Amino acid sequence: MSHLIGNRVRALRPVLVVWLALVLITLVSALESTQPASIYVLGAIAALTGLKAFLVMFAYMEVSGAPLWLKGVCSAWVIIAIGVATAMMAFPDWSVDLAQRFAA
Repeated sequence: MSHLIGNRVRALRPVLVVWLALVLITLVSALESTQPASIYVLGAIAALTGLKAFLVMFAYMEVSGAPLWLKGVCSAWVIIAIGVATAMMAFPDWSVDLAQRFAA
């Protein structure tokens, strides 16, 4: 019976490590967001958000066992999404102008 418990603990260990990393990254992001707004703070928070997305995608969604093309598509999606969000926050006038052009 104890070997079953030991197997469960070993199986949960990677999940627990990723969960702890996600909590730590969240705390660092929260602390970083209290700093005065600058492009560096924005970049740090965006990078941490991208790291969290990769951790969730590859650890919990099991993309790590997927075919190479799917890993590439998922990775590209995270990079593009974080890049676009960062650009919109870093250059708000540009993003408002772009939105108005598409709305017209």
